[in-house]
Amino acid sequence: MAHPLGSNLSDFLPLNPSERDLIDACRIGEVADFGAQRPRRPDVSNKIRAEIVRFLALGGDVRTPVHTEGVRIQGAWIEGDINLQSVDLKYPLVIWDSTIDGDVLLFDAHIRHLNLGGSQIRSLRADRLHCSGGVFLRHGFEALGCIRLSGARIGGDADFSRGDFWEASGLSVTLEGANVGGSIHFSNNTTITGRINLSAAFIRGRVDFSGATFLPVSSFPIFADGLEVVGDFSMSNGFSCTGELRFFGAKFGQSVDLSGGSFRTTSGRAISFDRACIAGSVFLRSGFQSEGEVRFCGAQISNDFDAAGGIFNFYALSKESKDVVVINLERAIVKGAVLFFKGCKIFGKLNLSSSTFGMLCHAREAWPRKGDLFIDGAKFGVFTSTDQFDANEAIDWLQLQPDVHLGREFRPQPWEHLANVLMAVGHESDAKLIQIEKRRRMRWRNFKVAQGQYRKFKAAIGGLGDTALDLFVGYGYRPWRAAVALLAIWILGAVVFSIAGNHGIMAPSDTKLYLDGSIPSECREDWINFSMRLNRKSGAAAEDELVRYRQLAGLPLGHGRWEDICPRLLPAEYSTFHPVAYSLDIVLPLVDLRQERDWAPRVSDGNGNTLLLGHIVRFWEWVQIIAGWGLSLLLVAAVSGVVRRD
Repeated sequence: MAHPLGSNLSDFLPLNPSERDLIDACRIGEVADFGAQRPRRPDVSNKIRAEIVRFLALGGDVRTPVHTEGVRIQGAWIEGDINLQSVDLKYPLVIWDSTIDGDVLLFDAHIRHLNLGGSQIRSLRADRLHCSGGVFLRHGFEALGCIRLSGARIGGDADFSRGDFWEASGLSVTLEGANVGGSIHFSNNTTITGRINLSAAFIRGRVDFSGATFLPVSSFPIFADGLEVVGDFSMSNGFSCTGELRFFGAKFGQSVDLSGGSFRTTSGRAISFDRACIAGSVFLRSGFQSEGEVRFCGAQISNDFDAAGGIFNFYALSKESKDVVVINLERAIVKGAVLFFKGCKIFGKLNLSSSTFGMLCHAREAWPRKGDLFIDGAKFGVFTSTDQFDANEAIDWLQLQPDVHLGREFRPQPWEHLANVLMAVGHESDAKLIQIEKRRRMRWRNFKVAQGQYRKFKAAIGGLGDTALDLFVGYGYRPWRAAVALLAIWILGAVVFSIAGNHGIMAPSDTKLYLDGSIPSECREDWINFSMRLNRKSGAAAEDELVRYRQLAGLPLGHGRWEDICPRLLPAEYSTFHPVAYSLDIVLPLVDLRQERDWAPRVSDGNGNTLLLGHIVRFWEWVQIIAGWGLSLLLVAAVSGVVRRD
């Protein structure tokens, strides 16, 4: 009776002893054991044709039944390709510690369980494989060519741990578009020379590369754009790789742990998680080392970005490392904390531009070098330091930005935002100092960028006004400076006007007093210290004048003081001159103590001679009036907040 070729045992006769042993073991559900070690060469004790394995994997025939345990082989040498394309295997296929001198072909196949642990094969081609159990290529497994599982559906784990994958010209392992119900393991000293493709794969469990080693062959050792992992993702504990690991747009249901891993590239990027969505934290902690750019541009991280103890370098032997970004979080959103402390070292540029963090924690030892910090547009809710934190440290941190961002292309946003953050948590004085420093740098920037003589002049004039705001009210954050300046001018003015009064410079400002013939000429010369002039005379002349001036003052002989003579001749509504009150009346423009209205410094005597001291006092009065107006306006503007409206 005719039958398809390969579906009957008679198609494979004669059988060698190893093949007969395999058939007997499959019939009773035992392992066909040909040795504990993987054979290096075929012989009569271990040699099996691949066609026999296929025949048994398909269930054998009526005279050669296969137990439900399936085909289980240990230590055999299998010749040829095991071709199981587009077939439905009811039983597991297990080949341990064997050498398959050919390919394993499982395109579009359905299988319960595949285990090639410890075996060596040329390649596995299993695109669109449906495996209800797990796929195990582990514990000493060796693949000389590619492992293809693109579009595969695997119900359990895909375990490649402690395997060696030697395909160096392209893909070593591809799970592109695969759906894995369990986890993927490349851990425990797995060695890969080519590239692993996990793009668009869905992994319901975790992905573990801990302890794996990628040899420096492929420029993209892992290509995983669009990967989705429900569990956590790990490349920790001795993981080593040369080349770019790419996870654009990947999604991770839990944390991504790269702690203890070593990542190196010779072309630019070491790790790329651009636009990735990570529901847990990112750990680049103690033992993490990178030589290349670590990118999380546009990534969304639900918890922390923890780089405490990590070392970030670029081309350790390159002279161009100073110009390269080593951590790039541009446009990233981290809902938790971003941590740069406890041994973290950054030897290159740190880019936090336009990013959003819940908290930014740092230590001075983890700061990048001056000119290597990019933070324009960055926002964070809390800013903390493990060191003694104050405004000076915050300003030192902000000054790590490139010189161009502190000068001609000054970026005010980092200064403004950090000040607002500190203000919100109660560091009001530190926030004000940062705002003041920001305005100083803006003033310098405005002058630097001005083009042409007119704009230079305009910027210089504006700079003078800005300097006054800085000096006297600290741009509105130090209004007490204006108050102190007013107090100092008031006291200094009191001293000046007291000296002027003692030298006969201060006189009533009403001109009618100088036209009144009843007032002695001596009073017109010195209304305040008339008694001192009389004291300079002696003898009969002094007595005669004493009698005359007392009569003028309306005082009985032998009574009164010399100081009372001229003031008594003034109208009753006139105020007495007081240097302190006069200075206060001058310095406060909206206060009227009648001193300024009733008194003024004389610049010439009754004979028309110029009084130098009078001119000096008059000039000082002008200065005090201008300073009083200016400082008063600045004080009011600072208290009301007008000068802080940038």
